[in-house]
Amino acid sequence: MAESIPEDNYEYRVTPESMSFTENLMHIGWAKDWHSKSLLGGLAARDWDAFTELKGGEKSEKEMISSIERTFEETIRFIMDYDVDKLDDT
Repeated sequence: MAESIPEDNYEYRVTPESMSFTENLMHIGWAKDWHSKSLLGGLAARDWDAFTELKGGEKSEKEMISSIERTFEETIRFIMDYDVDKLDDT
């Protein structure tokens, strides 16, 4: 989807209060990172204000897509290596 949206539409918002396409795209990456590395991986949650890797900001469309692809690859590796016995942990 990120590749099919023209870059000049990345800041489109359905309503003024909603997230832009860029913000939604980066939010997907942030959620995958947080769920796998923090919730299941035991790492401290990243500080959204300080962690700019998964923010749109001045990134180009290609840079954002690269960031999202990287989070998909990292999440897939995490899932493949995850000890499913940990799913019983509370």
